[in-house]
Amino acid sequence: MFSILHNFITEIFFALVAVSIIAALMRRAILSSNSLELPPDILPIIPEKNKTFGESAANVKIGLYVHNFPQFNMLEGNFSLDGTVWFEFNPSQVSLVDLEKFEFFEGTIIQKSVEQIKRIRNKIFVAYNFKVAFTSRLNYQKFPFDDHRIFLILKNSVLSARELHFSPLDGGIRMAQELQSMEWKIKDTKVEAGTIKVQLEQENSKKTMFIPVTVFEFDCKKPGYSQIITTFVPIILLFYLALLSLVFDAQFSLQVSLGSLSALIIYRYFLATMSPQTSSSTILDNIYILILFLSFLIFIFHIYDLGQKI
Repeated sequence: MFSILHNFITEIFFALVAVSIIAALMRRAILSSNSLELPPDILPIIPEKNKTFGESAANVKIGLYVHNFPQFNMLEGNFSLDGTVWFEFNPSQVSLVDLEKFEFFEGTIIQKSVEQIKRIRNKIFVAYNFKVAFTSRLNYQKFPFDDHRIFLILKNSVLSARELHFSPLDGGIRMAQELQSMEWKIKDTKVEAGTIKVQLEQENSKKTMFIPVTVFEFDCKKPGYSQIITTFVPIILLFYLALLSLVFDAQFSLQVSLGSLSALIIYRYFLATMSPQTSSSTILDNIYILILFLSFLIFIFHIYDLGQKI
């Protein structure tokens, strides 16, 4: 009778410890902001800096229309975008030949159409259809509770910040309705223009140049909790199988505990296939290590208990 009571108290103890720590980790992940990506470090164009860059800098309006994301691999941070980028500018301040030589940081333009030009009063409106493959550095610490922000950074390396300022309008990103059917939902967008400082010589901080850029930001939200449920249910079931082994006789309890521990180790290989490749630990890693550690303690307890009875 005492042995059964002792095993029951031990089972309750392990269960309370596991549930408390897992609940704390999940609560922290859900309640806090789930997008940990920081925007690129760009310098804004402010009136005080206009004089440094030169009074002749052309002010070019810019916007983006997104038709589709043919590739949207959030686990690897690889994306491709079909879109239309447009500029509106004064032709007396900047030439179309220089303006059309836009590029993307950490991106490769796969296709680009010829320009579509219209004159609007004394301004030129020009648009380009394009397809770009790009990467965006993501933070996976809260996986699988994570949302993400991805950044597409347009630059013009031909013109310096003395010659060109991008000026995005409010609502500078428009998206096709078909994007609502994507696995990840784009809940918000943002556009910010400025310059990026490039130090040309490592030993001399005065040898720098400023590149005009526009940052297109997409705030992405995970659509549901199905992945979270399918990920954690096997782990929790295997752990409670280990807990259940505490109420059996010593020999059978050891076998059940060993089976649960072995299944957890094998399940790790499955988790590796659906987890992002990152050098830092994730919430999933922390919970898994906790469950594995507690299951191992239960296994050691059974070995000790069996040794006492032999």
